[in-house]
Amino acid sequence: MKKQTLFLFFVALLFPLLTFAASGVEVTFDFHKKLKKATNQYAVWVENSKGELVRTLFVTSFTPDKGWTKRPSSLPSWRKFFTSQPVDGVSGATPAESGKLSYTWDLKDDAGKALPAGQYTVRLEGNAAMETYVQCSCPVTISGSSATAGAAQMKVTGQEPLEQEMISNFTVKAK
Repeated sequence: MKKQTLFLFFVALLFPLLTFAASGVEVTFDFHKKLKKATNQYAVWVENSKGELVRTLFVTSFTPDKGWTKRPSSLPSWRKFFTSQPVDGVSGATPAESGKLSYTWDLKDDAGKALPAGQYTVRLEGNAAMETYVQCSCPVTISGSSATAGAAQMKVTGQEPLEQEMISNFTVKAK
C-alpha cells in the first residue's frame, strides 16, 4: 500500500509540471540607449510564412501613441500592418537605461490562440537614427507544442552612414 501511495504522490507532484510546461520562444538583445533625435524606438513581433502579423510582443509607446503621425519614418516595417493608428495593447515606455532586454512568445497569436504547426519569423526593428533602421529576424518552426529557432540575422538599412549601436546580440531561443 505504501508503494502505491508513494507512486500516486509523485504522479500528483509531477503531473502539473508536465501538463503546464509551456514551450515558447525567448527573444533577447542588448539595448544601448542613444541620446540622438529619432532613436530608441523598437518593435518586436511575429509573422507567419505569408508575412502577415501574428503577434506584437512589444513596441515602444512613441510610435503607437500618435508618434506615427509625427514621424512617419518611425518603425515602418512594423507599421505596415496598420492602415490607421496602430493599436496600443502591448506598448511600453522606451527603456530609460541601456541593458539586456527579453521578451517571450508563447506560440500564440494576438487573440491568445495556439498557432498551428508551421514556419514563423520573429522580427525586431529599431530606429537607430532618423532614416536608419536595424532589422533583425529569426525563423521559428512550430511543431506540436514545441518550437525550434533557426539562425538569427541582423542588418542595417536606410540612410548613410549605416552605423548603429542601439541593438546588438539579438538571439531567439526555444524554451
